[in-house]
Amino acid sequence: MSPERAFTGTEHGRVEVWSYATGEMERELNGHSDVVLDLAVRGDRIASTSRDGTVRAWNATTGEELGTFRHGYKVFAVAFVSDNVIAAGDDFGRVLLWNLVTGEKMHTIQAHEKRVRDLVVSPDGRLILSGSYDGTAKTWGVP
Repeated sequence: MSPERAFTGTEHGRVEVWSYATGEMERELNGHSDVVLDLAVRGDRIASTSRDGTVRAWNATTGEELGTFRHGYKVFAVAFVSDNVIAAGDDFGRVLLWNLVTGEKMHTIQAHEKRVRDLVVSPDGRLILSGSYDGTAKTWGVP
């Protein structure tokens, strides 16, 4: 979480960046075409997921879009594994790892039988915990 900013996702596909100091919205990050479902923050980077089947990453300070990653299915969960790697969980129980620098899908884990609802990464970035509507939570080593 950022000590200076708060972030919200909207039903209109926007990510809003808010200043704690002023209570004012600093900027809108546009790109999704459907509801924003989850947000993850790491330093000045923010990642968002949407029902439009994409994960997007931005520099929250400048508003620059760092990448768009297309799952093709609703994406419900996102977490930063490192500064340059994002994990995203989708409607079909998969966790995909994306490289922010190259834009490439690095790995796919068929994690669950149903939708991945939440992702948490260990502080050292070596483990991912995924939770699903199939009633399970599982731990995965980062490949």
